[in-house]
Amino acid sequence: MKKIFLLAVTVCLLLSGCGGVKPPVEQETVPPVGEVQSSEPPVVEVIPPVEELPEQTETAGWQEAYAAFLEEKAGEVERLRDFERPDYDPNSVQSEIDAVSGSYTLYDIDKDGTPELLFRCQFGWYTEFYAYRNGQVLLLGGTPSKDAGFYAWPGENAVAYNWGRMGGHFVDRISIVDGALVQETYFEEGMQAPVEEYAPMEEIVPGSSYLWENRTFMEMPALQALTLPVYDYGKDRTEQPIDPVRSAQAREKIEEALSGFGAFYGVSADGFGGDTGWIGLNDYLAPGGATPYAESPLEIAGTTWADYNSDGQTDAMLTLCHSERDPYGGTMQVIFSLEEDGVVYAYCLNYMDAYEIKDTVFVSRYGDASFRVDFDGPESYAYTVIKEET
Repeated sequence: MKKIFLLAVTVCLLLSGCGGVKPPVEQETVPPVGEVQSSEPPVVEVIPPVEELPEQTETAGWQEAYAAFLEEKAGEVERLRDFERPDYDPNSVQSEIDAVSGSYTLYDIDKDGTPELLFRCQFGWYTEFYAYRNGQVLLLGGTPSKDAGFYAWPGENAVAYNWGRMGGHFVDRISIVDGALVQETYFEEGMQAPVEEYAPMEEIVPGSSYLWENRTFMEMPALQALTLPVYDYGKDRTEQPIDPVRSAQAREKIEEALSGFGAFYGVSADGFGGDTGWIGLNDYLAPGGATPYAESPLEIAGTTWADYNSDGQTDAMLTLCHSERDPYGGTMQVIFSLEEDGVVYAYCLNYMDAYEIKDTVFVSRYGDASFRVDFDGPESYAYTVIKEET
């Protein structure tokens, strides 16, 4: 056994690299072999489709290297949080952290069987592209990413860069050519004349799907890199038959926790709330419990039992709502699961009003960003679901 609401933090646009405080890895191992693309990227000849390679099924060198990269980022955050360092400033420390850390996703751009790591930082305004080459993590280049999202581009050496600005809608094609990023405009609308409704990505790039990003590090039980998505890449997602024995044991433990007589371990599944550690249900639902934004007790609107990570064991999902008098409002989905270490974990997804749940898939009511969740102990993350699964 081993979001979701997209929270855009817009503060200021920094056009330098994301390692503003410290390089993500040793300087000599991260030579920039590409340049940040301008608003008018060069146009290159169309790259022919390439064959999709089999998914990764075993731990490989690139996984260890990317995990070490993320651990380095978590270590940098830990150093910045050290209030005993000579240059510590409580008024700027969070901005320092946001400048060097953020979220990431994995996608095999050039379809060579090894994914690239797309690392979004500087408050989400900039994304760097890293590749695993000859045993090293190399920086290929980057692009501003405010008001943008990345989508899969099946069968070709490309990833789709979907963005909007001043009424216009654009899709850029980002490829890897001779070890560097090449970015070119592939589609645009709304600049010459307004459009009533923007074209969906599935029409622009057939078979495309949104690439979910995961936070760089987690807070519970201690500050550490979130590496489960790296080691899970290429994982067989085939649903397993329900094991009645395991499911019965899990249900007993979970019901004990939901009755208020057993403690569980709360962690955030998206970084926005739920990092509580050991806690009881009454305290979890209390103001400031699961989320610091709850000014009144959370209310349980429903409980659903299903296998949410396809491991053959039934889990419980609680739908939590803020009371009507709470100005912050919003819906939370919390998945309770008994993990291999014998602990009942509560994986909290925040700001879920824009999603409906079909079986175990979270489907956006306003777009094509569907996802499922996977988890193992205190680690949890969302991953893209292909349209056939929704």
